[in-house]
Amino acid sequence: YVMDAFPGLALLSAVALAGLVRGGAARRRTVLAGFSLLGVAAAVLALTPWFAPAPRRPDLQVVAHAARTLVPADSVILTPSGDYFAIANQFVYYSRHPLGVPIGDSARVRAALDRGQWGLFDDAQRAAFLGADSLAYPVVVASGRWSLVHAAPRPAVRLEASEAFE
Repeated sequence: YVMDAFPGLALLSAVALAGLVRGGAARRRTVLAGFSLLGVAAAVLALTPWFAPAPRRPDLQVVAHAARTLVPADSVILTPSGDYFAIANQFVYYSRHPLGVPIGDSARVRAALDRGQWGLFDDAQRAAFLGADSLAYPVVVASGRWSLVHAAPRPAVRLEASEAFE
């Protein structure tokens, strides 16, 4: 990772800056300017909506928590299509299950569900990929626009007693 290089880069930049700024008063002004710039940057980040983190999806967290208890531990949960990276980190963290890369083909999605895999769908994906076959692929758990789908017959839902957002 790059983080191991940060202390070395900081020392090298300090040595280079010390070579450029020779006088004591100039060094004090340089340090003051650096801390002022750092303070302004921190204030801008704290007080403006710029660089805000991606929005949390509490409905996705509920479905992920359900997946933690319903889906077997070694299973990969399929995703039919969409922006994998927008949901993967949050879902994987709360469900403790890996997400498969988006399949993109309705026949392959149905074949995977028929083999016993679980699928994570939003409302639009469920309508597009399973629309007419909604009885063959029932929603096991749903929250907001997200749902966990499995091939029929629908498995019994029994969730573990734990904090959903731990």
